[in-house]
Amino acid sequence: MFILPFIHEVVPQPTFQVNVIKILTIGGQTLWEEENKLHIDKDILNPNDIYRKSTPIKFDKQLQLCEVDVTKTNIMDFYKWKELDFTDNETFCWRTIVHLANGNEGWLNIPDSEKIGNYKVKDIVAKIMEKK
Repeated sequence: MFILPFIHEVVPQPTFQVNVIKILTIGGQTLWEEENKLHIDKDILNPNDIYRKSTPIKFDKQLQLCEVDVTKTNIMDFYKWKELDFTDNETFCWRTIVHLANGNEGWLNIPDSEKIGNYKVKDIVAKIMEKK
């Protein structure tokens, strides 16, 4: 299974809202993969000092989106994508995505070519925003 921890903040503005979504990736490009038989909290997230805020969102049969509890998880213990070398494909890091929206209408849409693993970033962002 693939696990995608995320943080979603909404910053309302007078005419639109700013969605700041941070996703925990490997090297900014790859999803975290673990064996299906492992327990998502007990065996994977909590031993890595990551704590969920709510029930995982099943994106599909393989990918689970896990909202991170920022009061229990020390986000500063992890790298940010911009701190890594471009060729780094091993380090866990937070990748920030900013999505501007006016209701259901997106501004500056995320291109179809932008992917994390085999998943389109715009589809991941849409699924996260759908839960809010």
